[in-house]
Amino acid sequence: MKVSWKTNKKLKPQVILDRLRKCSSVGQDGRVSFNGFDKFELDSVLFTMIEFHKTFSYHTAQQIYSRGLSAWVASEGTTADRFLESLKAEVLVYNKQVPEDFVLVTSISAVAGFPLRKIKLEGGVIESCPGGLPKKYETRTYHDKRWKSSSPHLPDSYCPVLVRFKSKNPMDGVEHALYELDFVRGIFSLDVNSAFSISLAMQTFKRAPINKLTLGGMHSLHQKSGKLQDKNIFWYDPNYSERKSLELTDEKNAQAVRFFEFVIGALSRHKDAHIIKDAIVRYVRAFDEVDKNSTVQRAWAALESMMAPGENNTDLIVGRCSFLYAEREYYRQVLEHVKEYRNRNVHLGHAIEDPSPHCYQIQKFFRRALIFHLREVDNFKGLQESNKFLDSSDSIVELGRQRDLIDKVISFITPP
Repeated sequence: MKVSWKTNKKLKPQVILDRLRKCSSVGQDGRVSFNGFDKFELDSVLFTMIEFHKTFSYHTAQQIYSRGLSAWVASEGTTADRFLESLKAEVLVYNKQVPEDFVLVTSISAVAGFPLRKIKLEGGVIESCPGGLPKKYETRTYHDKRWKSSSPHLPDSYCPVLVRFKSKNPMDGVEHALYELDFVRGIFSLDVNSAFSISLAMQTFKRAPINKLTLGGMHSLHQKSGKLQDKNIFWYDPNYSERKSLELTDEKNAQAVRFFEFVIGALSRHKDAHIIKDAIVRYVRAFDEVDKNSTVQRAWAALESMMAPGENNTDLIVGRCSFLYAEREYYRQVLEHVKEYRNRNVHLGHAIEDPSPHCYQIQKFFRRALIFHLREVDNFKGLQESNKFLDSSDSIVELGRQRDLIDKVISFITPP
């Protein structure tokens, strides 16, 4: 796990560090202090210029930053390079910590839990408990007195879920556990979510998330013994409210398992599995939103992260996604419509009362694109090559001409 300056050459950390140096002092006891309120603004600016490894939680990154800054001041450092060395020293200390066993306890809006009872991933194990929460984790009831929502944090129809993992730091571990949980939830959501739904009912329905598999209200962290890691902390979604639990037929459950195993199997062979995995997590979190305009923004960003990673070109997304369909011109128009709405919402603040159709359309394209990239995993070297394939012409005549030209090039450069 590393730390570095961000690659944006317009960022000048030395400018901020010079100002931090001016408002800092070291006492006789060696303690570092800062004068004035400028420190708060300077911290926020400098922190943004640092690239922390993605496994660091915000809490841990802040600790590393604070300790590194104090060490830099105490050592009479003046340069950005020296400050970065202080940060790296703090990361080295962090990396030497021995990982501990933790269990995140939460729940999911499915009567029997995930279609697979126990799911082993590289980052831990996710286990559904349809028979009820194991007694040793009932220590989480300690948090009940602080629960303020009108919806229970563990509804009777929800299935308790355990996420077992190892981590050097509890805060980092919780973020990692929730990421793995959302990855699994994202795969199943792509299979069990409705393809389309029209609300003719009340506003409350329109404000409900599209995802059918949503997490329960409280996420509590425990030691392996079941003891609470910290009695003062639990995690929750401020937009949480109880919803009807999902019940799958045996046939639908088996279908969901097949889809899950297909995704996991293909990802295990994909060069850019980490990008696709991130996209799935971004997708499911987007469809947790109760504000559908926010869903449109975040879901489009998830689609873009898979179909045009690092390219910042929405036209490429339209062209590549429409290429996946035989009726390319029709789907190009659907994609243009979604892109147009998304852009107007971002740049002009334009919004309609219920953009749910736009959300379902993005979900459809995301699922189609994901399946394409995973089915073709053995035919392309990675996302860049497979996305480039989707930039191809759909004219047989034009493709034939390109093939002839490539044959001529091969013949031209082949030694006699």
